[in-house]
Amino acid sequence: MRLLRVQDESRGGEEREMGAEGNGTGLGASKEGEARGRTWGSGEAEVTVVGSLSLSQKLKSMGKKSDALYNSKLHSSMSAFKSLSKTRGYPCPSPNSFGGSSSKSDFKLSDSSTGGKVPIHGPRRAVFPSGIMSDEFDIVRVTFKVNKSKIMNYKAICNLAMSRDSGEDAIMSGGVHCTFWSLGESLKPGGVVNNFVMAAWCYHLYSQPCGHPDVSKCHFFFSNIGDQLLKDVDSANEDILRRDFTRSSKTRPLHRSDLLFFPCFYEEHWFVFVVDIKDQSFVFLDSYYVLQSEFQVEVRDRLIPNFKFWWEKLVMLDMGFEMYKLLYPFVPRQPAQNISDSGVYVMMFLEYWKSPRSSLFTLFNESDIPNLRIKIANELLFSPKNSGRKDLVIGYKFVAKKLCRYCCLFLLKMVLRC
Repeated sequence: MRLLRVQDESRGGEEREMGAEGNGTGLGASKEGEARGRTWGSGEAEVTVVGSLSLSQKLKSMGKKSDALYNSKLHSSMSAFKSLSKTRGYPCPSPNSFGGSSSKSDFKLSDSSTGGKVPIHGPRRAVFPSGIMSDEFDIVRVTFKVNKSKIMNYKAICNLAMSRDSGEDAIMSGGVHCTFWSLGESLKPGGVVNNFVMAAWCYHLYSQPCGHPDVSKCHFFFSNIGDQLLKDVDSANEDILRRDFTRSSKTRPLHRSDLLFFPCFYEEHWFVFVVDIKDQSFVFLDSYYVLQSEFQVEVRDRLIPNFKFWWEKLVMLDMGFEMYKLLYPFVPRQPAQNISDSGVYVMMFLEYWKSPRSSLFTLFNESDIPNLRIKIANELLFSPKNSGRKDLVIGYKFVAKKLCRYCCLFLLKMVLRC
């Protein structure tokens, strides 16, 4: 099969293509018909052969036309996205040069991402438990098990917090320092987590293989930023906020992120303020107070307006925060008489809450808190990024209980003799 390009004089010299068979009768069977410049017909209707194309040549020509059409449409879509980015606050990466090639690519992961953009079908709805998840039913949950080695490490950390080595750095990671006193006093049974341990946990989440903002699309701010957002804009330290926002934007632009986490400690209670850019929500994760409580009314009336003010001043991009909704997801609750475990709950919220579709109420409850304290202490101390005094825990020598009992009896006898 060959394609002949012919010129039909009856149609004003229009060129068109005709098929020619290699065998048989008709146009393909005539050797004279294959000659360039040969004419057929009589009278006014004459056809002149001006050239021929093989099948491979025809396919190659069609491929070039298809590529040109695709590239023209792609350039049009890039121009449309660039104009949209100027109105919605999303910077557009410079388009690739299709005409030339480069030995070194300038591609960045943050330039091609869904981060900071609303899902294609709109913001996702929050997950709330059904009636089967109520207290009268027994729910099978994931249990956080700890082995004997982790328990012994945890006991060593708590003992070191009360020893002469309490001032030694247990954690040294990326400029974050935490002593054995802070770590042990925060994570011991009934201990209240302090801001040094919370900062170490935030950096620990950041240093995970999937924790970098370019991968996770999340930013974990230290609790001192939450402290500044809780203050009046006139009394907040602008230098601290500017430095932290700028530093975080270097790892991934804030407006291209999905979630901004702000752990907050207010009136001896921990909670998390989350700016969910992807689903356009201001989220509050609180294990004790609910939407209508006076505590939450006070903190959200401070945090949301202050965050909008500082974003407009420091980031200077319109993200449509006025349209964001308020969200209080259903999260595990701490008992009413428990006032010390809120920091442990917040650490779990930071690690596992990823979207309104996250169902933390099936992940853990108050019975898991003792094991979670052990888990967190071990993960912080034995993190690969930690260059603190792990040796003090590894080489810690426990005094046998039986020996201690004998010592107490001996001292008691000595006292009685005196």
